[in-house]
Amino acid sequence: MIEKRTFDNWRQLAELDYFELLPDGRMSLKVPGLEGLIDFHTHFGWTVLIAPPVDLTKETPCMEHNFGGDLAVNLDIYMGQNFYEVRPKWGVQDYLPCALSPLKKGKHHTHTIPNLMREMEPLKIEKCVSLCLDIASSGNTRRIGRALKDNPKFEFFCIVHPRHKRREQL
Repeated sequence: MIEKRTFDNWRQLAELDYFELLPDGRMSLKVPGLEGLIDFHTHFGWTVLIAPPVDLTKETPCMEHNFGGDLAVNLDIYMGQNFYEVRPKWGVQDYLPCALSPLKKGKHHTHTIPNLMREMEPLKIEKCVSLCLDIASSGNTRRIGRALKDNPKFEFFCIVHPRHKRREQL
């Protein structure tokens, strides 16, 4: 049973018996015999408006997470709620400046296939289900679907707005 349920940041989860921090700052799952996990909520870098397309094959030195390293974690509530309570305007803050400039690249440009694979291994994640954000006819569904097509580590699942005029073709 987990006694401590609130943490100042996600790195403090390493105080639990389940995790440890690696020297490079990534989290590792250290539960013996636990293998083959599936992440059912994965997003890759997406493009909207006039933002430059994300190169999903590019590796960068690190992945810049939406759930920043200094946000508090409360295990008694839905994990996304931790994020929204501290940064309710995260989407506007993180993505709008990039969406309105063909020159700016934001943290979503680090949400790539090689970067995610680098983080999957120490967490014993065998496969990820990609949820694609297809916003304002962005083409993300087709672009990300093509990039993941032949990679056995990923299952592609798109999200299409139910009122999109070409929803059946997407």
